[in-house]
Amino acid sequence: MVMMRVFIHRFEKGTTGRNLEILRAVTEIPTQFRCIFKEFPYFNYAQSKALDDLLYTDRNFVICAPTGSGKTVMFELAITRLLMEVPMPWLNIKVVYMAPIKALCSQRFDDWKEKFGPIGLSCKELTGDTVVDDLFEIHHAHIIITTPEKWDSMTRRWKDNSIVQLVRLFLIDEVHVIKDESRGATLEVVVSRMKTVQSSLWRLSENHDVPPLRFVAVSATIPNAEDIAEWLSDGKMPAVCLKVDEDQRPVKLRKIVLGFPCSDSQTEFKFDLTLNYKIASVIQAYSDQKPVLVFCATRKGVQQAASVLSKDAKFLLSVEQKQRLQKSANSLKDSKLRDLLMYGLAYHHAGMEVSDRKIIEGAFTAGDLPVLF
Repeated sequence: MVMMRVFIHRFEKGTTGRNLEILRAVTEIPTQFRCIFKEFPYFNYAQSKALDDLLYTDRNFVICAPTGSGKTVMFELAITRLLMEVPMPWLNIKVVYMAPIKALCSQRFDDWKEKFGPIGLSCKELTGDTVVDDLFEIHHAHIIITTPEKWDSMTRRWKDNSIVQLVRLFLIDEVHVIKDESRGATLEVVVSRMKTVQSSLWRLSENHDVPPLRFVAVSATIPNAEDIAEWLSDGKMPAVCLKVDEDQRPVKLRKIVLGFPCSDSQTEFKFDLTLNYKIASVIQAYSDQKPVLVFCATRKGVQQAASVLSKDAKFLLSVEQKQRLQKSANSLKDSKLRDLLMYGLAYHHAGMEVSDRKIIEGAFTAGDLPVLF
């Protein structure tokens, strides 16, 4: 028996609404930085709980909180703390944001360019998708957005690299990747190297007046956040570890687990393919006519599943929707994806052309795409 998990987001009023008295106001932020948080008047429950440590101390911080509970804002609070502590102009400070997925880096870059640009901070994306041979550009960026693999290659010869020595804040998104067999070691090496850089600079400094390097790590799924906090603790202060329960999730999540029998004669590979034929009925039963995300284990898996569904299901698209999807399809380089898009289906993975990924993300965000694999 193999289980297929169905997660349904329902936009209902969460528990945070009842706790208004413990929510912190954005007016606590110094006036010149308030524009970073202009989208809301109060921080939510998880952010309010983390605010004192993030904004008024330099302690390393590990947060385990549900998806959608505003962990990015916690990173922004840590950046604000750094800006409050360092006098303008911010010439010799670097913030590194590290995430395991290029699409996540790209999204963060677009978001932070808009948020931090007006206060004078420049962002630079450094991933396999970006062509930044010019170290000059990185030298002039305040916030560097990168993947563990790219930062690893950037920092191997750190003694010859002044950029690495200027990093004051190191933000680790999706820190649970550390347990990944193929990629976890790179994340561990990179963080350990940054700790080594810090202690070496401190030892080499005559007055030991090297500014501290702060780590902030977040995850939605790490079970042993305390161990990560212990690892990220420095000699002077243990790292703060904050765990936020599922019941504080701003958007409620209903979990449904469906079981499908697997006969002894079937290989795991064959059985996996048969599950593709169950997707249409699962979407019909649970989607409530809302856009659906289907996660598959491999790049080939998303293409196969989308192909099966295009033959299995028909989605009702309005005339305007069809026109917008046609316009998007005309700009795609991937011919298979172009055909699928007209059925209201698409796939998205790290091996795709960047321009194709952006088009698909745009169509799904706009609500034009009923199903994305």
